[in-house]
Amino acid sequence: WSNKTQFSQQKYLAQKEKKHAPRVRLLRCDVASVCETYFLKNTEKVNNLRPDSLAQVLAYSNVYAGCQALVFDTCMGVVVAACADRLDGHGRILAAFAGQQHHFDAMKRFNFSERQEAVVVPFHTTEIGKLVEPEEEEPDESPEAVEARARVLIDTYPEFVVEKMATLTDEAKKNEYLQRREARIRRQCAKPLPGSVRNWLRHTSDSLIIATEFNPLAVLLELLPLLAPSAPFV
Repeated sequence: WSNKTQFSQQKYLAQKEKKHAPRVRLLRCDVASVCETYFLKNTEKVNNLRPDSLAQVLAYSNVYAGCQALVFDTCMGVVVAACADRLDGHGRILAAFAGQQHHFDAMKRFNFSERQEAVVVPFHTTEIGKLVEPEEEEPDESPEAVEARARVLIDTYPEFVVEKMATLTDEAKKNEYLQRREARIRRQCAKPLPGSVRNWLRHTSDSLIIATEFNPLAVLLELLPLLAPSAPFV
């Protein structure tokens, strides 16, 4: 070490520090940082969506607090999360998805509150084909109706619940299991009914955003009738 020059010593220390003492920088989870992270980590999952492209999408789509936006997002939910960040709990995002379930992983990265997450209403694309038929009855989304639906499910014990309860010998564990089940049922019942989602689609949306791996022209032709007159689409 004593035979090394001062420059060599500093170079050696810098190499060891880089190898054994990595540095990290904490960034706030905003739209730009989350989109850039997804783009750098696995660009294929977000369909090569860059932060500047996302900024243009948000600018041209004119998503604002209080509006109803129709979004078809297969970019891990980055576009849906960006719209939810703009709405800030005011308005509605009808988030279409294809497949068995939606994959809005980016929604978990923003630390949204319950009120902010509530604006996102996922629905399957098959619901669009049911819009030609009128609803048999008007869906009831009142708190009393939601509580009644939840109470019926909570008081009904399916066979697998009975079997699970039989395996629990401790009374405290039984109560904990029932409390978790009740909380899960209440979360499910708090979600909008399919009939309500179809009615919202019939009332047209203020903005349409298509960020998908599918053929954009075919998707646009299907979703364009659900857009209000003179409303923007991207």
